[in-house]
Amino acid sequence: MGIIDTLKNKWVYGSMLVRLIYINVAFFALLHIATLVLTFTDIKPEYALTWIELPSSPDLFITQPWTIITYMFAQYDLLHILFNMLWLYWFGSVFMLTGISRQIYFLYIAGGIAGALMFVAVGTAPPWHSYGLLAGSSASVMAVVTATTVLHPDYRWNMIIFGEVALKWVAVITIVIAMLGDGSRIAHIGGASAGIIYA
Repeated sequence: MGIIDTLKNKWVYGSMLVRLIYINVAFFALLHIATLVLTFTDIKPEYALTWIELPSSPDLFITQPWTIITYMFAQYDLLHILFNMLWLYWFGSVFMLTGISRQIYFLYIAGGIAGALMFVAVGTAPPWHSYGLLAGSSASVMAVVTATTVLHPDYRWNMIIFGEVALKWVAVITIVIAMLGDGSRIAHIGGASAGIIYA
């Protein structure tokens, strides 16, 4: 069986967790392809990306309402998508021990929407007003992280360096790191809040 057939089977028979990762990776690849194509035109790639990134301005958001969904799949930096997908897979796998596919799909989308609304609601206020556009799955992933931690706080991971570590401590470190970011951290708070409420 070739790589294409393997990927097709994982999409068809895999869980929604696997499909969410596939969608994110496909979106990542399409963004880079689009950027490459646009370099040969008069359209600046940065301008084109503004049509899928979430604007912090409520007035601009009203004219681009679809960005409340597209932004949570739009990741351009390799490390950004790599870490988000690893955290989504690790915590999502634990979530799926008691959850079902459509639940993690709903949680991912709900976290993304909560993060978007939080970002737009306070995006025009200091210190976040200088960050006009939001992209990435971090808010959605934070929802999965917090919901999984509330549901399975004492689940233990066998980490290579530290040995067995309770999930809650991994989550605490993850959340602290996420909150040390730039203006997008307000979206992380929204996503994390959605995860707690869901759990």
